[in-house]
Amino acid sequence: MLASLTSSTILAILFVAAAATSPTDNATTAAPTRKPWPKPNCGNPSMTNSLRNLFLNMHNNFRGRLARGQTERSAGWGIAPPATLMYRMV
Repeated sequence: MLASLTSSTILAILFVAAAATSPTDNATTAAPTRKPWPKPNCGNPSMTNSLRNLFLNMHNNFRGRLARGQTERSAGWGIAPPATLMYRMV
């Protein structure tokens, strides 16, 4: 049976078979996203978001100095060793 087929017919069959087995849908599924968290606002009117950001920045500043080893140990025994893994608070 294959002897009676021409080379162009064989190529056409191979092309159709390859197209039928190869994936044609290259669409990717996007990861679901969540809404951003709202800015916290506590019931104390003197604790504003700008004051909260100031505390957060100062806290991260102190943590960063500690992570880099730029803070003194207790009793003034020199500089603490740098942290190997310390995350920034957000």
